[in-house]
Amino acid sequence: MGIKETLTANAAPFLEPGEVVDEAFRAGKRVGQSTAVRVFVIVGTQESVLVLRPGMLSTKKPKAVVKRFPRSTPMTFEKGRLTIGADWFDVAPLGGAREEAARLVAASAGGVGGGDAAPPAEA
Repeated sequence: MGIKETLTANAAPFLEPGEVVDEAFRAGKRVGQSTAVRVFVIVGTQESVLVLRPGMLSTKKPKAVVKRFPRSTPMTFEKGRLTIGADWFDVAPLGGAREEAARLVAASAGGVGGGDAAPPAEA
């Protein structure tokens, strides 16, 4: 099972009835002025984008919802940073598929990512 599938399965208890996961990936956020990075699980569904706090021993197993943003919340992805409303998460340092997933979350929500955003996925 790949990381997206694992995160999707582990995020299931935090979804509203009928919600289906479009994207799931990990992203980081710097803690204060230090070099420490706190990891979050970002889950995009048709209705919302959830920011989940993973456990201390595994970043694949979410333990709580930090925030739930409606899809109407302004989102952008630019230069490795996913911005959801006033919150931001660094995705580029974690690289690869997570960066692509962040672009898809931002683009599918109507976000503008400069030249860095991917076009919305076809339905």
